[in-house]
Amino acid sequence: MKSLTLVAAALIAVFASACTADATDASAPDQQSEDLTKARFTSLKHPTNKALAGLDTAGGKFKNAYIGTYRFNKAGPEAHDADAREKRIKEVMHRYMCGFFDESIDIGRNTGSVDKKVATVLSDVDMDNNAYDQDTDLAGFSDAMKKVYAESSLDVLSGSASGNNTMGEIMGVYDTTHNEVFFFGFTNCGSDD
Repeated sequence: MKSLTLVAAALIAVFASACTADATDASAPDQQSEDLTKARFTSLKHPTNKALAGLDTAGGKFKNAYIGTYRFNKAGPEAHDADAREKRIKEVMHRYMCGFFDESIDIGRNTGSVDKKVATVLSDVDMDNNAYDQDTDLAGFSDAMKKVYAESSLDVLSGSASGNNTMGEIMGVYDTTHNEVFFFGFTNCGSDD
């Protein structure tokens, strides 16, 4: 009986050291990954950039709008990498605008004159239907969008999103100076419709 106990103890020690070795080996790549004790994003009441703060104020006047601003706490190549900025905007939309949005967040940059870009954003967020009785507010939002497009540090993307019985007409802006992501749009997120 004593020898059986010793054999069991030896096997436990072997398995424990194997598990410890595996855990140590597996943790090496994790040292390069994000520290999970630190928040990836910080929620802000308003954007830091003055033009973007104006858009935030103008967007807040629409009924049923989803709107928010988040600072990316560990920015990397976003200041010079358009693809990285798009990924951060999509990540914030998935995390904070609607968790049902998945890989089908389809947003892009608009081209043409400032007026054409603004018109595309308004179409993408379907202001015809979402702001049909708010003409004065719509004019203010359009003016605020023009100021946003006038600043080279603000990268505007707009389009649509879907996932799990959810749809949305959305836009997002990445502020490369302050590493902030602003989103605005309309979605049935969380409803049974």
